[in-house]
Amino acid sequence: MSRSSMFPRFPTLVALSAAVVCLGAVPAEAASSQTPDAAHPISGPQLAQRGGGGGRGGMGGGKMGGKIGKMGGDNSDSGSDSNAPGLDPEMMDAFMAMRATNDAMDARGLFETGLRPVYPDGLNCQTGDSFFGSGLRGDGSNRSERYYGGRHGGFDIPARGIDIIAMADGEVIVKSVGDNIGGIKVVLRHAPEDTGLDQWTFTEYKHLKEPSPLDIGAKVRKGTPVGIAWNTGTTGGRAYGPGGHYHLHLSAWYNANGKFKKTPKMTIPRDGHWLDPLAMMRGGPLASSEARDLADEDKQVRFAYQTADGAVHPEGAKIIWPFVCR
Repeated sequence: MSRSSMFPRFPTLVALSAAVVCLGAVPAEAASSQTPDAAHPISGPQLAQRGGGGGRGGMGGGKMGGKIGKMGGDNSDSGSDSNAPGLDPEMMDAFMAMRATNDAMDARGLFETGLRPVYPDGLNCQTGDSFFGSGLRGDGSNRSERYYGGRHGGFDIPARGIDIIAMADGEVIVKSVGDNIGGIKVVLRHAPEDTGLDQWTFTEYKHLKEPSPLDIGAKVRKGTPVGIAWNTGTTGGRAYGPGGHYHLHLSAWYNANGKFKKTPKMTIPRDGHWLDPLAMMRGGPLASSEARDLADEDKQVRFAYQTADGAVHPEGAKIIWPFVCR
């Protein structure tokens, strides 16, 4: 039904609705150089203790119960991802799960680096079990070659019903919900001054229980809750059985300019590269080939982290583990 036929006698409401939609949109091509606003940082109680941080969505966990649609300028995860106008074929072959080729993924850094986390003594930080570029899931089973030829485009950390926190200061650029394997997710963009790195970086947090309470365009402090770890997108028995797999899938990318392209199912950094999240936590090198070539002892990543009292260890670190260590 057309908008005009739905509201023939209420033109003012139509105009107001259009204005709200326009205000909620953030151009994906614009690269912001601003740092988070110190006067208005995103903060507040822990999401997992508030009975849900979804706000507008108010959705529960488990399978999402059908398509949820757009929220506050979000892009839904429906539709084909086989083509993305404005991207060259090599980028599409490196970043689009079902058309990815080995050559393109090799060129853009989606392969195993061998980096492994070293956890702080006496603390529970949630333990990762499926590493970047690996062909194995956390339970030891083989990943489907249907997606990225079986390579893992991220780092999995099992967790259920607890807060996921921002790894660094940054800006919310994407919030997506839908029926695909990523489930509910949020993407942050980090300027070089946010991380101390010499490139723009992006972090993506998947399988959230409900949509992130953070608004598109919001400036976020490291350690801010971005969502609750859950199993959305993993139920249905294809890989993990009907109950799915409760975990954070953490992806990261980098490029020189902070620009990106939002496709129906993927956020792609313009002229960008895949990034092992552990390489980001390590402080570099960011290039997967350079991380892979490190000596074995240098591949052990002693990451910075936040504790329950809000303190960051070591003090002054700009990039932290995506869960509070308790």
